[in-house]
Amino acid sequence: VLREFSLDALFATSLSAVTGVVISRAFFGSAPFLAGIPHGLAVANDGTYLLIVLLAVLAGVIGIAFKTVLYWLEDYVDRLWAGRPEWARPAVGGIALGLLLLAIPQMYGVGYPVMDSVISGHVVIGLVLVFLVGKIAATSLTLSIGGSGGVFAPSLFIGAMAGMAFGEGVHGLFGASIGPPALYAVV
Repeated sequence: VLREFSLDALFATSLSAVTGVVISRAFFGSAPFLAGIPHGLAVANDGTYLLIVLLAVLAGVIGIAFKTVLYWLEDYVDRLWAGRPEWARPAVGGIALGLLLLAIPQMYGVGYPVMDSVISGHVVIGLVLVFLVGKIAATSLTLSIGGSGGVFAPSLFIGAMAGMAFGEGVHGLFGASIGPPALYAVV
């Protein structure tokens, strides 16, 4: 953030951070971010660490799949749109994205409220998997039609969904001794 370490740069950065907090609290309140995360999440036994390693491998595979789908869809849309007016691409893509959002409205926006609800345990496992695939599709479609955005927040969302699905699965197999499913969503 700081290109140089000086009193002026430090003051400007501090002032902007404080201003951002004051404005965000005025609009969104001072409730904790992702308040649905259960308190006291902890690794209960050593076997849980092996499951976390397995989750890391699974998350890596999902990350590669996300990257592959994203780049494939960008290339596909570029080929599909070749020779057509560039100004109409976002409109046509927006219609496709709108249809996806009609089917899965939880994919609109960053998804923090959805993550909060999922980590709180208020969503069934099948829907968690739909959310995971839906966010990959929505993000890939948004970026391939020329929409703005990045992949950081969608990656957090996808990771939370994958972790929760994994946590529910291993919780069903091994019981409560391996920790609550929310632990894996947070990991």
